[in-house]
Amino acid sequence: MDFFGAKEGNCTVKQMQDFGEDWSTANYACTTGGSIKPTEASERDANKIDFVKGNLAWYVLMQDPFFKSDTEFAEVIMNLTGTVIISDAGSSDDAASKIQIIKPAIVGDVQKEQFKNIYTALLLGNKATNNLQVYRCSGGTSSNPNSCTGITGSLQTISSPWI
Repeated sequence: MDFFGAKEGNCTVKQMQDFGEDWSTANYACTTGGSIKPTEASERDANKIDFVKGNLAWYVLMQDPFFKSDTEFAEVIMNLTGTVIISDAGSSDDAASKIQIIKPAIVGDVQKEQFKNIYTALLLGNKATNNLQVYRCSGGTSSNPNSCTGITGSLQTISSPWI
């Protein structure tokens, strides 16, 4: 069944993920361009979108072996870029999603650092005299892309060899 263009929407997202097409090219192929049947017939599930819920920045970072091997550094990058965490708001199948937005560490000009000592850590590395404090993954970190679904409520100190 096709509800409100869901079939074309899924096709468009799939074209963008599988073939690297921009939205307008993918949307054309899935509506008037006639590629909806071949796209749906490809080996991937027609209705599957890779990221549905969890921590978006963590999901992307854990695709890279460098960040998988150093999850503390991945936490620093996640703080720098910010992230969106999507989770279920209720237990029923039709429950709305809860969306939590974590703002980036650096917003606006240099004077508006949200966390403690980000600039010092980035510029001086392990020669920095101040401790770097960021929000961390609650419950610890894992190289699993679907982990880090909660963020600590207060700033935590990171003490890695690269700082």
